[in-house]
Amino acid sequence: MKLKKTILGLMAGGIVGFSVFTQLVHAASDQPVSTLPSEQNMILLTDTGEPEAKRKLSDYRGEVVVVQFWATYCGYCKANFPKLSALSQQFEGQGVKVIAVSTDGDGDTLVSYIQNEHPGVKIAWDVSDKLSSAYEVSSIPHTYIFDKNGNVIHQQIGAYSSVDVEVLETKIRAAIES
Repeated sequence: MKLKKTILGLMAGGIVGFSVFTQLVHAASDQPVSTLPSEQNMILLTDTGEPEAKRKLSDYRGEVVVVQFWATYCGYCKANFPKLSALSQQFEGQGVKVIAVSTDGDGDTLVSYIQNEHPGVKIAWDVSDKLSSAYEVSSIPHTYIFDKNGNVIHQQIGAYSSVDVEVLETKIRAAIES
């Protein structure tokens, strides 16, 4: 009987703990983030993983930008790629850029992933983690939407559900129209 109560207590605690964890990991926010620097370089990579160009997020002023910070070891990050790719295709030609910024420390692993998995979205590499540090990325995947003026209008931590994709679409549409 005592063992049964202990097991039930652990199960209840686990459910509550998981619920809190899920809410933290899957947090979305419409609250403006404090003004964040965007002058850190990232390296855009080609579909074969070759360096294409150095860019700053401020280079995209005038466009709506969706940025997901991710890494090759993160399953949730990689699970978002089909949805990010679909968003990129959906808003193509409407002034929207979708960029997945890798925080991988090992360039060889990143290049291998790009060559083997073909993620279907523009990949950039935050070589020194300065960009992710500037944006206070503490867990991945971490997605930001920037309006045409470079202001953060939405952020989300965690994998996307179908509801999250609808929220992202709504935020992007609103930013295009503003």
